[in-house]
Amino acid sequence: MQSLQIKKGDLLRFRLRANPTKRVLYQRTQKSQRISLFSEEDCKQWLLRKAEKGGFLIHLDSLLITPAPYRTMVITKEEKTHKATINMVDFSGVLKVGDGEKLILSIAQGIGPAKGLGCGLLSLSR
Repeated sequence: MQSLQIKKGDLLRFRLRANPTKRVLYQRTQKSQRISLFSEEDCKQWLLRKAEKGGFLIHLDSLLITPAPYRTMVITKEEKTHKATINMVDFSGVLKVGDGEKLILSIAQGIGPAKGLGCGLLSLSR
C-alpha cells in the first residue's frame, strides 16, 4: 500500500463536515462551555483558524459553507443528564497545502469537536 503523497504547494479539493464552536467563560461560575457558531462569517473564521493550525490555506473564492442537519442527543455525565444539540456545517472548496505533515496529521486526527458524532472528517481529492 502506498502512503499519502501531499507536498507543499499542492492544490486539493476538500470537503469537511464540522461542528464549529468556541469556548465561552462564564464569569459568575468561572466555568467554560462550548457554544456553537451559527453565522457564516463566524464559521468561515473558525475554518480559517483550523486551516492555519492544520498546515493548509483555504481559497476563499472557492469556499462553500452549507448548514447541515442538527443532531440532538442525551449525554449522561456524573449521574446528570443533559440534552445536547450538535450544529453541523458542511465546508467545501479548494485548499493549498502549506505543510504536508501537518495536513496529514489533521486528516488522521480530524478537525474540531464531535468527531464521534460524524464531524471532523477532512476529505481530499486532486
